[in-house]
Amino acid sequence: IVVLRGSSDAVTFYRKLKAEVEERVARGQGALFEERYRLLWDNIAIWHRLFRLFNLFSEAGACFVVDTYTNAWAVSVDTDEPILGLARTYSQVYINQSLQVRADLMTDLVQRFQVDGMVFHSNRSCKPYSLGQYDLLNQVSRRSGVPGLVLEADMCDTRLYAEEPIKNRVQA
Repeated sequence: IVVLRGSSDAVTFYRKLKAEVEERVARGQGALFEERYRLLWDNIAIWHRLFRLFNLFSEAGACFVVDTYTNAWAVSVDTDEPILGLARTYSQVYINQSLQVRADLMTDLVQRFQVDGMVFHSNRSCKPYSLGQYDLLNQVSRRSGVPGLVLEADMCDTRLYAEEPIKNRVQA
């Protein structure tokens, strides 16, 4: 979705993924056997702890059903004018918007996907994405009544991930 955007490999992969998701929706088959909580994830994933971290949530019946990160890649590019299309695309992605626009989008996602909670990753390697997250959490929680938490870590630097404090925050 990032480095192979628009390539035939990416198109093939996402067509197959879309078909699989549509089939699962038609069968009523979710990601978890017993989904108790629906969550929103904000920011880039903590790649080096992805399974372990998300497993903490899934053990409690919590499933991430929507995120803000993939919205950055879900805009179409005008192929008639590719340079202008790319400029429009990248100027309109989530992290290039004001906090107000981001709060509006996130509130819409919370309502549309019937989210029960939000998890914000304060990512030290991506300051533009992380700036304003505490304000976003407060605004979206106030508007929607949905609680959230902030996890401080890094998407790739393993030294900035503290297992026990994060586990305690998630369990709380």
